[in-house]
Amino acid sequence: MTMVETVKELKKVETKAEKEYKAILKKLKGQEYADLRVLLLRMAVDTILHRRMVEALENAYKDALNLIEDFGYGEGVDLPEDAPRLQVCQTWC
Repeated sequence: MTMVETVKELKKVETKAEKEYKAILKKLKGQEYADLRVLLLRMAVDTILHRRMVEALENAYKDALNLIEDFGYGEGVDLPEDAPRLQVCQTWC
């Protein structure tokens, strides 16, 4: 699985989990659920933070691709993580 596929899958999982936590929190009303609500709220906040980090990774990867297109190291670079290695090989190999 490539980084792009992993990031997309993580984003789906985090988005789904966030929706589920919110739905459960809406149903749990009453003092007897206070401890459970606190736990679910913490989990929902963590999920939101994870989703935002995944979105940041996705945006950074797109920016790296654009940078390579604009100032590329040469032909045949498909992934940002390959560009520096290919530059070194073209220069020193």
